[in-house]
Amino acid sequence: MIEQTLNDLEITLLSKGTGWLYVHSPFCGTCKQTEKMLNVIEESNKELCIYKLNIQLAPSFALSMQIESVPALLYYKGGEYQTRFYAFGSIVDIIEKIKEAENDVNGL
Repeated sequence: MIEQTLNDLEITLLSKGTGWLYVHSPFCGTCKQTEKMLNVIEESNKELCIYKLNIQLAPSFALSMQIESVPALLYYKGGEYQTRFYAFGSIVDIIEKIKEAENDVNGL
């Protein structure tokens, strides 16, 4: 996972980039567990790109994206926000959600 500042994100993901943004808080126990699962997923799929953002350092982003809670995983395609999810039951659940989001073409 690539730790990003909001400025870094503007350059990489939010300006025509495609990938996942993991939004977390360093004080969140669930976030730490989710991060471990995401690391396993990322290591097993080298094509998967996951950026990481500490929500406490980006309150304006949280407000503009209406982040309801952490952890959250947001998907961007071509710099455009596509979808997000908050539930991280297991590695298999996360992989299925990632595949579903990446394969969804205009909602079809």
